[in-house]
Amino acid sequence: MIQATNRKYLRYIYQLLLEGKKVRQIDLALSLGYARSSVSIAIKQLKKAGYIDLIKNNITLTERGSMLAQESLKSYQQVYRWILALGFTSYEARLYADKLESDFDQKFIEMLLKDKRLNN
Repeated sequence: MIQATNRKYLRYIYQLLLEGKKVRQIDLALSLGYARSSVSIAIKQLKKAGYIDLIKNNITLTERGSMLAQESLKSYQQVYRWILALGFTSYEARLYADKLESDFDQKFIEMLLKDKRLNN
């Protein structure tokens, strides 16, 4: 099973690629507010696990990585909408959705997303 932090990396890579941007390690470090050394370690893990490829310092998602990133983005967006519906600001909802994604395992997130109150 992939670590929650690495799911977040995949989600951010996917979002940057959707925006038509080239993705480099520095782009991730700036987007996430992480140290370049932390990003470098995560990128090595993701490459070794077969989720990403590096082509001339540009990060691309493999088919496997793209599928996982799409799942992660979908669950993040659902949690984000749910938090907004609770009355939090957009900024707060983003922070809390990120925290849920990184602090809880995927099973918890999946159970949360199945809750009918979340999907109204």
